[in-house]
Amino acid sequence: MNYKTDTQKGRYTLINPTKYMGDKIPIYKSKWEKKVFYAIDRNPYVLEWGYEVIPIYYHNPVYGRYTIYYPDVFCRIQNESGKKEQLLIEIKPVCMMTMPTAPTRPKNKSLNTWQNYQKRLKSYQSKVKDYSVNTAKWEAATKWCMRHNVKWLFIHENNTSGLFQEGT
Repeated sequence: MNYKTDTQKGRYTLINPTKYMGDKIPIYKSKWEKKVFYAIDRNPYVLEWGYEVIPIYYHNPVYGRYTIYYPDVFCRIQNESGKKEQLLIEIKPVCMMTMPTAPTRPKNKSLNTWQNYQKRLKSYQSKVKDYSVNTAKWEAATKWCMRHNVKWLFIHENNTSGLFQEGT
């Protein structure tokens, strides 16, 4: 799966525009993001939410300089007991949240086998760069959340069902 080309993208239509913070129209980059936006937007426990509204500075290990990261969702909620909380949410597929495994060298010396290996190796190197950048972003976000008393959550395709359901 190629996350950049094989995912659903579009503008999210707000159900409760009064709960939305920010001027930026929410744009989902995957069906999981769309599902999370929908769950947050319609949930009565969510007081307000915004898409990419919190700028976090981090050191990009690939480019060797500081840049800005905008986590996917920031929201303020009130749980059933009345306690208010803030959440910072990153939505990523599981495959982008783990270190990729290196391709094994082929034992067969044919040209076609080595060309395929080179393609897999190039893909692996790209995924390692993406993972190292994501890790740096998430470390910075974790520190930001600790300083601002905000809960930091990762959401992926395996843990979006039941998110923010009414009564939970």
